[in-house]
Formats: sequence, C-alpha cells, structure tokens
Amino acid sequence: MNLREAPESVLTPRLELRVSDPAFAPQFADALAASRDDLFFVPGWLRAVDVEVATASLRRSLELADVDVVRHAFERDTGRYVARLDLHSWDDEAPRCELGYVADSRVTGRGLVTEAARAMLDIAWELGAQRVQAMCDPRNEPSIRLAERVGMQHEGVLRRWERDAAGELVDQVVLAALRPVDTLRP
Repeated sequence: MNLREAPESVLTPRLELRVSDPAFAPQFADALAASRDDLFFVPGWLRAVDVEVATASLRRSLELADVDVVRHAFERDTGRYVARLDLHSWDDEAPRCELGYVADSRVTGRGLVTEAARAMLDIAWELGAQRVQAMCDPRNEPSIRLAERVGMQHEGVLRRWERDAAGELVDQVVLAALRPVDTLRP
C-alpha cells in the first residue's frame, strides 16, 4: 500500500481533515492541555501540551507519511481544532491497520470526533485495508464508545498489555471493523 496516496485533505459535512502541519502545534497543544483529565492514562500525549513537543510531533508525523496516515480535524465553520487521528501499524499482508485518536474534550459530545473517525475509516478502505482495529484502555470509556459508534465490534481484551502513564500494567480492549463488502475492489 502506498500511504502517500491518502488524500491530504478530506471534507465531511462539518469538518476538514488536514495532513499534519507544524503550524497546528499551538492548537494541538492547547487541545491536549484542555483534555489533560481525560488523557491521564495515555502515555506520551501529555508531553505534547508543550508547544515545542507538539511541533516536533507534527514534524515527525510528516516524516513518517510512508508508514502512518495522520490527519487533524478542524470544524469547517469556525476553524476550531477538534482532534488528531491516525491510521498506524499497517500490515500489507493482512492488509490491516489501527485507528488512533485524541480529541479536544471541549468539543466532544457533538459527534465531531465520530465524523472524523468515520472519514479515517473511509481513507483506510480506499487504501485497501480489510480490517481496522482500535485498542483502548478499558478505563477510557469515551474512546471505546467512539470505536463502537463507527461500527467496531469488541474482539477481546489483551491482559496486562502495556504500562500506563503511572507505570501500572493495564489491559487493552480490542475493537475492530471489517471493510464493508460494498467497498471491496474487484
């Protein structure tokens, strides 16, 4: 799969998803800072509340465009930052990938992140993925509900899978969606 074939910009009814740009760093860092209480268990993201760290993260996502598809969602009518979403851990043999997302908690509850996640699934299907999965900390109920809203089904729990920000071993809930039959290429 050539991930560089992913569209740089995608319009949905209320959002524009754009390829990473270091210019987004202040908005990204602000969204993470505002969402700190919701991200307490997610290792790594809390460091990006610093604009310099956020800038480096966005630059890195551009460098990794051959292995990850990263997009940032903005409201079309206001330009407000909504979320960072990515398709990562690609396996061309299967073919599959994983959907990741981190949203500004101030805009949740309006379906915006769900709309963005559906757009990312469409990108995955267009790139040829047959399966997209999400892995969520079981304490992160909003993340699990988002995966369910975009059509992912629970497949199981990976017990003591990774360490959280506090260094504790935690489980990961695995959810996945399979490519809809009507989008299969001949």
